[in-house]
Amino acid sequence: TGTKGKSSVCEMIYHIFSSLNIAAATIGTIGIKYFGKTIPTENSTPESYIIFKHFYKMVDAGIQYVAMEVSSQALKYGRTDGVTFTIGCYLNIGIDHISAIEHPDFEDYFTSKMKLFTQCDTAVINLDSDLSDRVVECSKNAKRVITFSTKNPQADVYGYNIHKDNSETVFSVKTDAFESEFRLSMPGLFNVENALCAIGVAYVIGISPEYICNGLYKAKTAGRMEIYESEDKKIAVIVDYAHNKLSFETIISSMKTEYVGRPVSILFGCPGNKALIRRKDMGEVSGKMADFIYVTEDDPAEEKIEDICNEIAGHIENVGGKGKYKIVHDRETAIKTAIEDVKDTAVIILAGKGAETHQKRGLVSEDYASDAVLARKYLKEYDERRGK
Repeated sequence: TGTKGKSSVCEMIYHIFSSLNIAAATIGTIGIKYFGKTIPTENSTPESYIIFKHFYKMVDAGIQYVAMEVSSQALKYGRTDGVTFTIGCYLNIGIDHISAIEHPDFEDYFTSKMKLFTQCDTAVINLDSDLSDRVVECSKNAKRVITFSTKNPQADVYGYNIHKDNSETVFSVKTDAFESEFRLSMPGLFNVENALCAIGVAYVIGISPEYICNGLYKAKTAGRMEIYESEDKKIAVIVDYAHNKLSFETIISSMKTEYVGRPVSILFGCPGNKALIRRKDMGEVSGKMADFIYVTEDDPAEEKIEDICNEIAGHIENVGGKGKYKIVHDRETAIKTAIEDVKDTAVIILAGKGAETHQKRGLVSEDYASDAVLARKYLKEYDERRGK
């Protein structure tokens, strides 16, 4: 569980098992995946009857392990009641999902997540995250607690010497069982933290570092830190699910570190009728950290897209961002505009929708090409213009 990173960690764990030819599955944002098939779900953590139905099918099919995203809503409303997790992981915490129909306040959000650690045998905890001391306390009834960190050498899984090697991220890990170097093809320096969580899981199970290394390198998640570049390499478009304060801070900071000297733009919207705090948080973070912002749609549902965009823009202006944003209601047009606006070099983050292929407008989910498809389409147009 965590505010960000759950999908990436599940994918990493899945690939570590795959490197050992162990039959594994994932349950999460991208659906329920096993034996090459993905069954779509409406929630990151499905309703309990769906979970147990697929657990039954997985056991019957010979699946040995499941890496599963467990959301705060799932824990609050009992979707995972009756499940004993061999390992429960804590990634991080940030303010999200605070609304009248989700969590009334941050404390409810946090304590809902902590229910995971009352139903797991082993807890794997990120010491670098806020409130990690409270998580350790909440895990006191677990049979075993394993910690990971890039800051505390006393952690059970300690990551250090983190650096870039061209487009890949390289880092070393020390445990009492091994000390090895690992490499990620998945971009984003912040993914080292996610990798340490996956390594912590593998460490608990007793998987050798060579298999962990192989699995981590192969791990990629649709809609997570996908990079598309123009032919002249002057434009990098990043497609990612980042959709809250913590993920915005992380991705903008990471892109400024990885693309030194390039202006960083971010394109995003906020959903209608839920997680209302995101409008303020994401507006303020982008207003402070990004060089330019494109405010657009992201599942406006029954709210007017104009109202959502104007509310976000107000928060951008409140932190001194007046004059460094555009409102473009249609998301495809916004992506086209962001690429066409580039004068020299740029990093453009398309945030929020990842690999999603729909927009919820009103009560209807309408087909949407996906941010990745549109990034490729308008980068191709850019390349063609440059070639003339």
